[in-house]
Amino acid sequence: MKKSSFKVLLLTAITASSPLMAVSSHFYKPGFYAGLAAGHSYMRSDVKESVFIPALINTNGSGTAKKHGVVGEILGGYRYFFANGFLTGLELGMAVDSNRTEKNLQLDVLRGRSTLKSSFKFMPALVLGKQFSDRWLGFVKLGASINRFKGSHEIYLANRLAASENFKATKAGIMIGVGVEYAFSDKFSTVATLGYENYGNIKQSYKTFTGPAFDKNSGGFKPSYVTTKVGFIYKF
Repeated sequence: MKKSSFKVLLLTAITASSPLMAVSSHFYKPGFYAGLAAGHSYMRSDVKESVFIPALINTNGSGTAKKHGVVGEILGGYRYFFANGFLTGLELGMAVDSNRTEKNLQLDVLRGRSTLKSSFKFMPALVLGKQFSDRWLGFVKLGASINRFKGSHEIYLANRLAASENFKATKAGIMIGVGVEYAFSDKFSTVATLGYENYGNIKQSYKTFTGPAFDKNSGGFKPSYVTTKVGFIYKF
């Protein structure tokens, strides 16, 4: 009897302390989830323009464009909870925002105008977190953001359009996020996140309308985003 009781107690202790066992919680359990979020988006982009027409013009300029807007996101994923309260998971989000940056640059006797906007972006991420109580948990997201940009470069001479380039470009960057979640029930939660995205350089080359065939003009952007979003998720 004593040996049997000791085995039962030992097995119970091992099961309760093992980090590989799923956590027993009324509000958080391993499984799939989906949700919606919306909030504020701040876009910042370094802008560069360069115009080169042999024997005529060789000039460049740079500046920074900033824009505040709104962002909306749909997301879904899977996460697993451990007995010690930690969680890990994978998530995929798709977001759109209203930001459209515009920058005018003086280029010697010319004036440049550059615009940039995101059409949509996909954000796959690894999610790591910790449950602090029955209803509260915190998490971080580490992943990528694959953004479909569209924009334009325009060069003016004496207020007349001398060059124009419209473009579309897909650019992958890094995405980092931190957030908290509060469970209303075992099915519904509300979430708040703070995110950062950086995409590196986006470059284009184009020619002027009236310049020689061997002229060389270029433009570039280096966009980044800071977002704050609040939303809801449904746990399947």
